Amino acid sequence: MSKVLDGVIGFAIGDAMGVPIEFSNREKCLVNPLTEMIGFGSHQVPAGSWSDDTSMTIATMDSIIQNKTIDYKDIMNKFCDWAVDYKYTPTNFRFDIGHTCAKAIYNYSKKGSPPLECGLDDINSNGNGSLMRMLPIALYSYYKKLNEKEIQVLTNNVSSLTHTHEISKLGCYIYVRYVLLLLGGKDKYSAYSIIRSIDYSYYSEETIHVYDRILKEELTNLKLDDIKSSGYIVDTLEASLWVLLNTNTFAQSIIGAINLGNDTDTIGAITGSMAGILYGYDSFQKKWTNKLIKIDYLKELCNNFSKVIVEEKTTDKYNLERFISIQKDEYDVAFDEIKNGKKISHWMWYIFPQLTNLGYSSTAKYYGIKNKEEAKAYLANGYLKKNLIKISEELLKLDSNISDILGYPDGLKLKSCMTLFNYIDSSITVFENVLKKFYNGEKDNNTINILEK
Repeated sequence: MSKVLDGVIGFAIGDAMGVPIEFSNREKCLVNPLTEMIGFGSHQVPAGSWSDDTSMTIATMDSIIQNKTIDYKDIMNKFCDWAVDYKYTPTNFRFDIGHTCAKAIYNYSKKGSPPLECGLDDINSNGNGSLMRMLPIALYSYYKKLNEKEIQVLTNNVSSLTHTHEISKLGCYIYVRYVLLLLGGKDKYSAYSIIRSIDYSYYSEETIHVYDRILKEELTNLKLDDIKSSGYIVDTLEASLWVLLNTNTFAQSIIGAINLGNDTDTIGAITGSMAGILYGYDSFQKKWTNKLIKIDYLKELCNNFSKVIVEEKTTDKYNLERFISIQKDEYDVAFDEIKNGKKISHWMWYIFPQLTNLGYSSTAKYYGIKNKEEAKAYLANGYLKKNLIKISEELLKLDSNISDILGYPDGLKLKSCMTLFNYIDSSITVFENVLKKFYNGEKDNNTINILEK
């Protein structure tokens, strides 16, 4: 089930462990630290109850499951289902909701604000309410192989559903990038070193400065008394990373996180998501997992989410990996050249593939599409489909002749590529639109003849 189960169940355990002592002061927690999953503490809910952290996280996951992609409007609809109808709750009762999230949901459901304009953007609206639901975005970004810019835009947008201020966006982005490194197999210290070296210049220097203790100082050198465990996103992220870096097991991470006091459920959840990915589901204490309410539902949700976002390599019947691997290195180059209006390097074969029988060179044969079934598989691959549509849409923005953009014979190759994929799926209108704009709607007859044999 990939790392989805590890991260999500780890998140829910940390959340449920922190719920009964939410708002407790640190001194009280340290004198009598909580090590068991109990109920009826700060909230009148039974042991194993998770909070708004997990509710909004699984609402986001459910939206992605149903839509097979990110749909901001549907995510907000799911948040409304939770806030109003108590869906995505452990006991069919919502016992908490943050002020900023509540206001954003009100802006959407009552005022009719567009999803990305619902979030609050004032300096005082930088709680951890967007950070706490960012795990599905990290998982989606990793398994869908999004590039750096796509990850940044997606993270900023998903944060903006409730929290629009740049401090919230950057905090979410730091967390997502750290989780991506853990998913990629980096150890926790290497991952921390890397996130400190990432270019964050997209964000203002003033905002970056707020995260100096994470990005410029050495977080592991801080003492317990230096760590704040409030609901302020900067404090929550610092505390969660600090605990992860200073513990050695999943259980230590959870116990360390929740006994910091104050916003125990969210810090427990964020820490649990990272520790879950790091140590794995098999490291979770069974006494915690068994008490988690609706554990079977959560596991099923993880399984369904995995099916949507994880593209299994074992099913690569047509060796589509040959396209994926080279596009990861060359796609941005090709896209930038199209954006600038002229192809200047050699990438046509694997960016705009055509049928094998139309090519002559060994490279053309290697990257050729053999038949309709392989073409269908190409479009069924989320990464390849997204890239083909995106660069085709960029072509439509140009006003030059196709020969001036691509040269000869690549202009002909584009025609055969667009004909091929329009034939396979005419509902994707961009392929036909390219044919209309650059070829007066004329399709490549050789391609059609091969497909209809």
